[in-house]
Amino acid sequence: MKMWHGILALVILTGTLQARPSFSDISQLFSGAHIVTGSNASDRLAASLLKTSFHEMGIEVKEGTGEKGNLILVGGPLANTLTEKYSSIFGIAFTDEGSSVTINVEGKSITHNKSNMYEDVAIAYLGEHEGREILLLWGYGRKGTYASCLYLSKRENWSAEHLLLMVWNDKNRDGAVTLQEIDVGEKATPEENMIHVTLLLDYGTTQERKETQIKKDSSVLDLLRQETQVDYTVWPFGVFVTSINGLANDATRGHYWLYWVNGVYATVSSDAFVLQEGDFVEWRYKKP
Repeated sequence: MKMWHGILALVILTGTLQARPSFSDISQLFSGAHIVTGSNASDRLAASLLKTSFHEMGIEVKEGTGEKGNLILVGGPLANTLTEKYSSIFGIAFTDEGSSVTINVEGKSITHNKSNMYEDVAIAYLGEHEGREILLLWGYGRKGTYASCLYLSKRENWSAEHLLLMVWNDKNRDGAVTLQEIDVGEKATPEENMIHVTLLLDYGTTQERKETQIKKDSSVLDLLRQETQVDYTVWPFGVFVTSINGLANDATRGHYWLYWVNGVYATVSSDAFVLQEGDFVEWRYKKP
């Protein structure tokens, strides 16, 4: 038997072709597998999340030393010696360039600026070595490791792939990792493809202010959709916002949602206004 490792890896076996295992095979491959975590508490927390989710799906994994059977490895190469070993075997390179770090594998890469505390990068990789299936879940930091475990704790994310690179962006700056903040594959958006903006919501009696990140070339409407519960109607001239966070326009009182950017009242619809780095967006509920 001969084995080729790569994106299009195939096994030639008794005259037939078999596609390499993918995340869609997790339930078959890792029921009864051992999970080995890194040396810190945050890696153990991420592993516990994964174990609990798998248990609810009828997939039982148990802690082990990694000496036999299929393995789930949680935690980066610096925290988990088995992650370091199998990352090397599978050709996953982790490069520290001083101000940034890069994960490279199979012609793909993702880079993280270490000065950005609101971002982390991560990898999920499924490979085979000497008859054992190995699932690697790790990030540059603890948030990245947690993000990779959280993402694969959901069955709907088990794609027919064996490699996922991902970025966690803490868009609301609360320090918590949520699925909505994890971008995967082609959607993964490192810091250099993001801009920083501020959103102020004036409800008339109270105000809410958020500093956040959003992808370059996003519109004011995209910002609302990312940060709020927004309703709107589409007209030939563009989008007309009708409600933000449950507070709807009131024609009887003459109160509507209107917006300003950098102190200037906007004269185009919110879907047509493209945001720039540092923009200050105000939505005010008031009379025109």
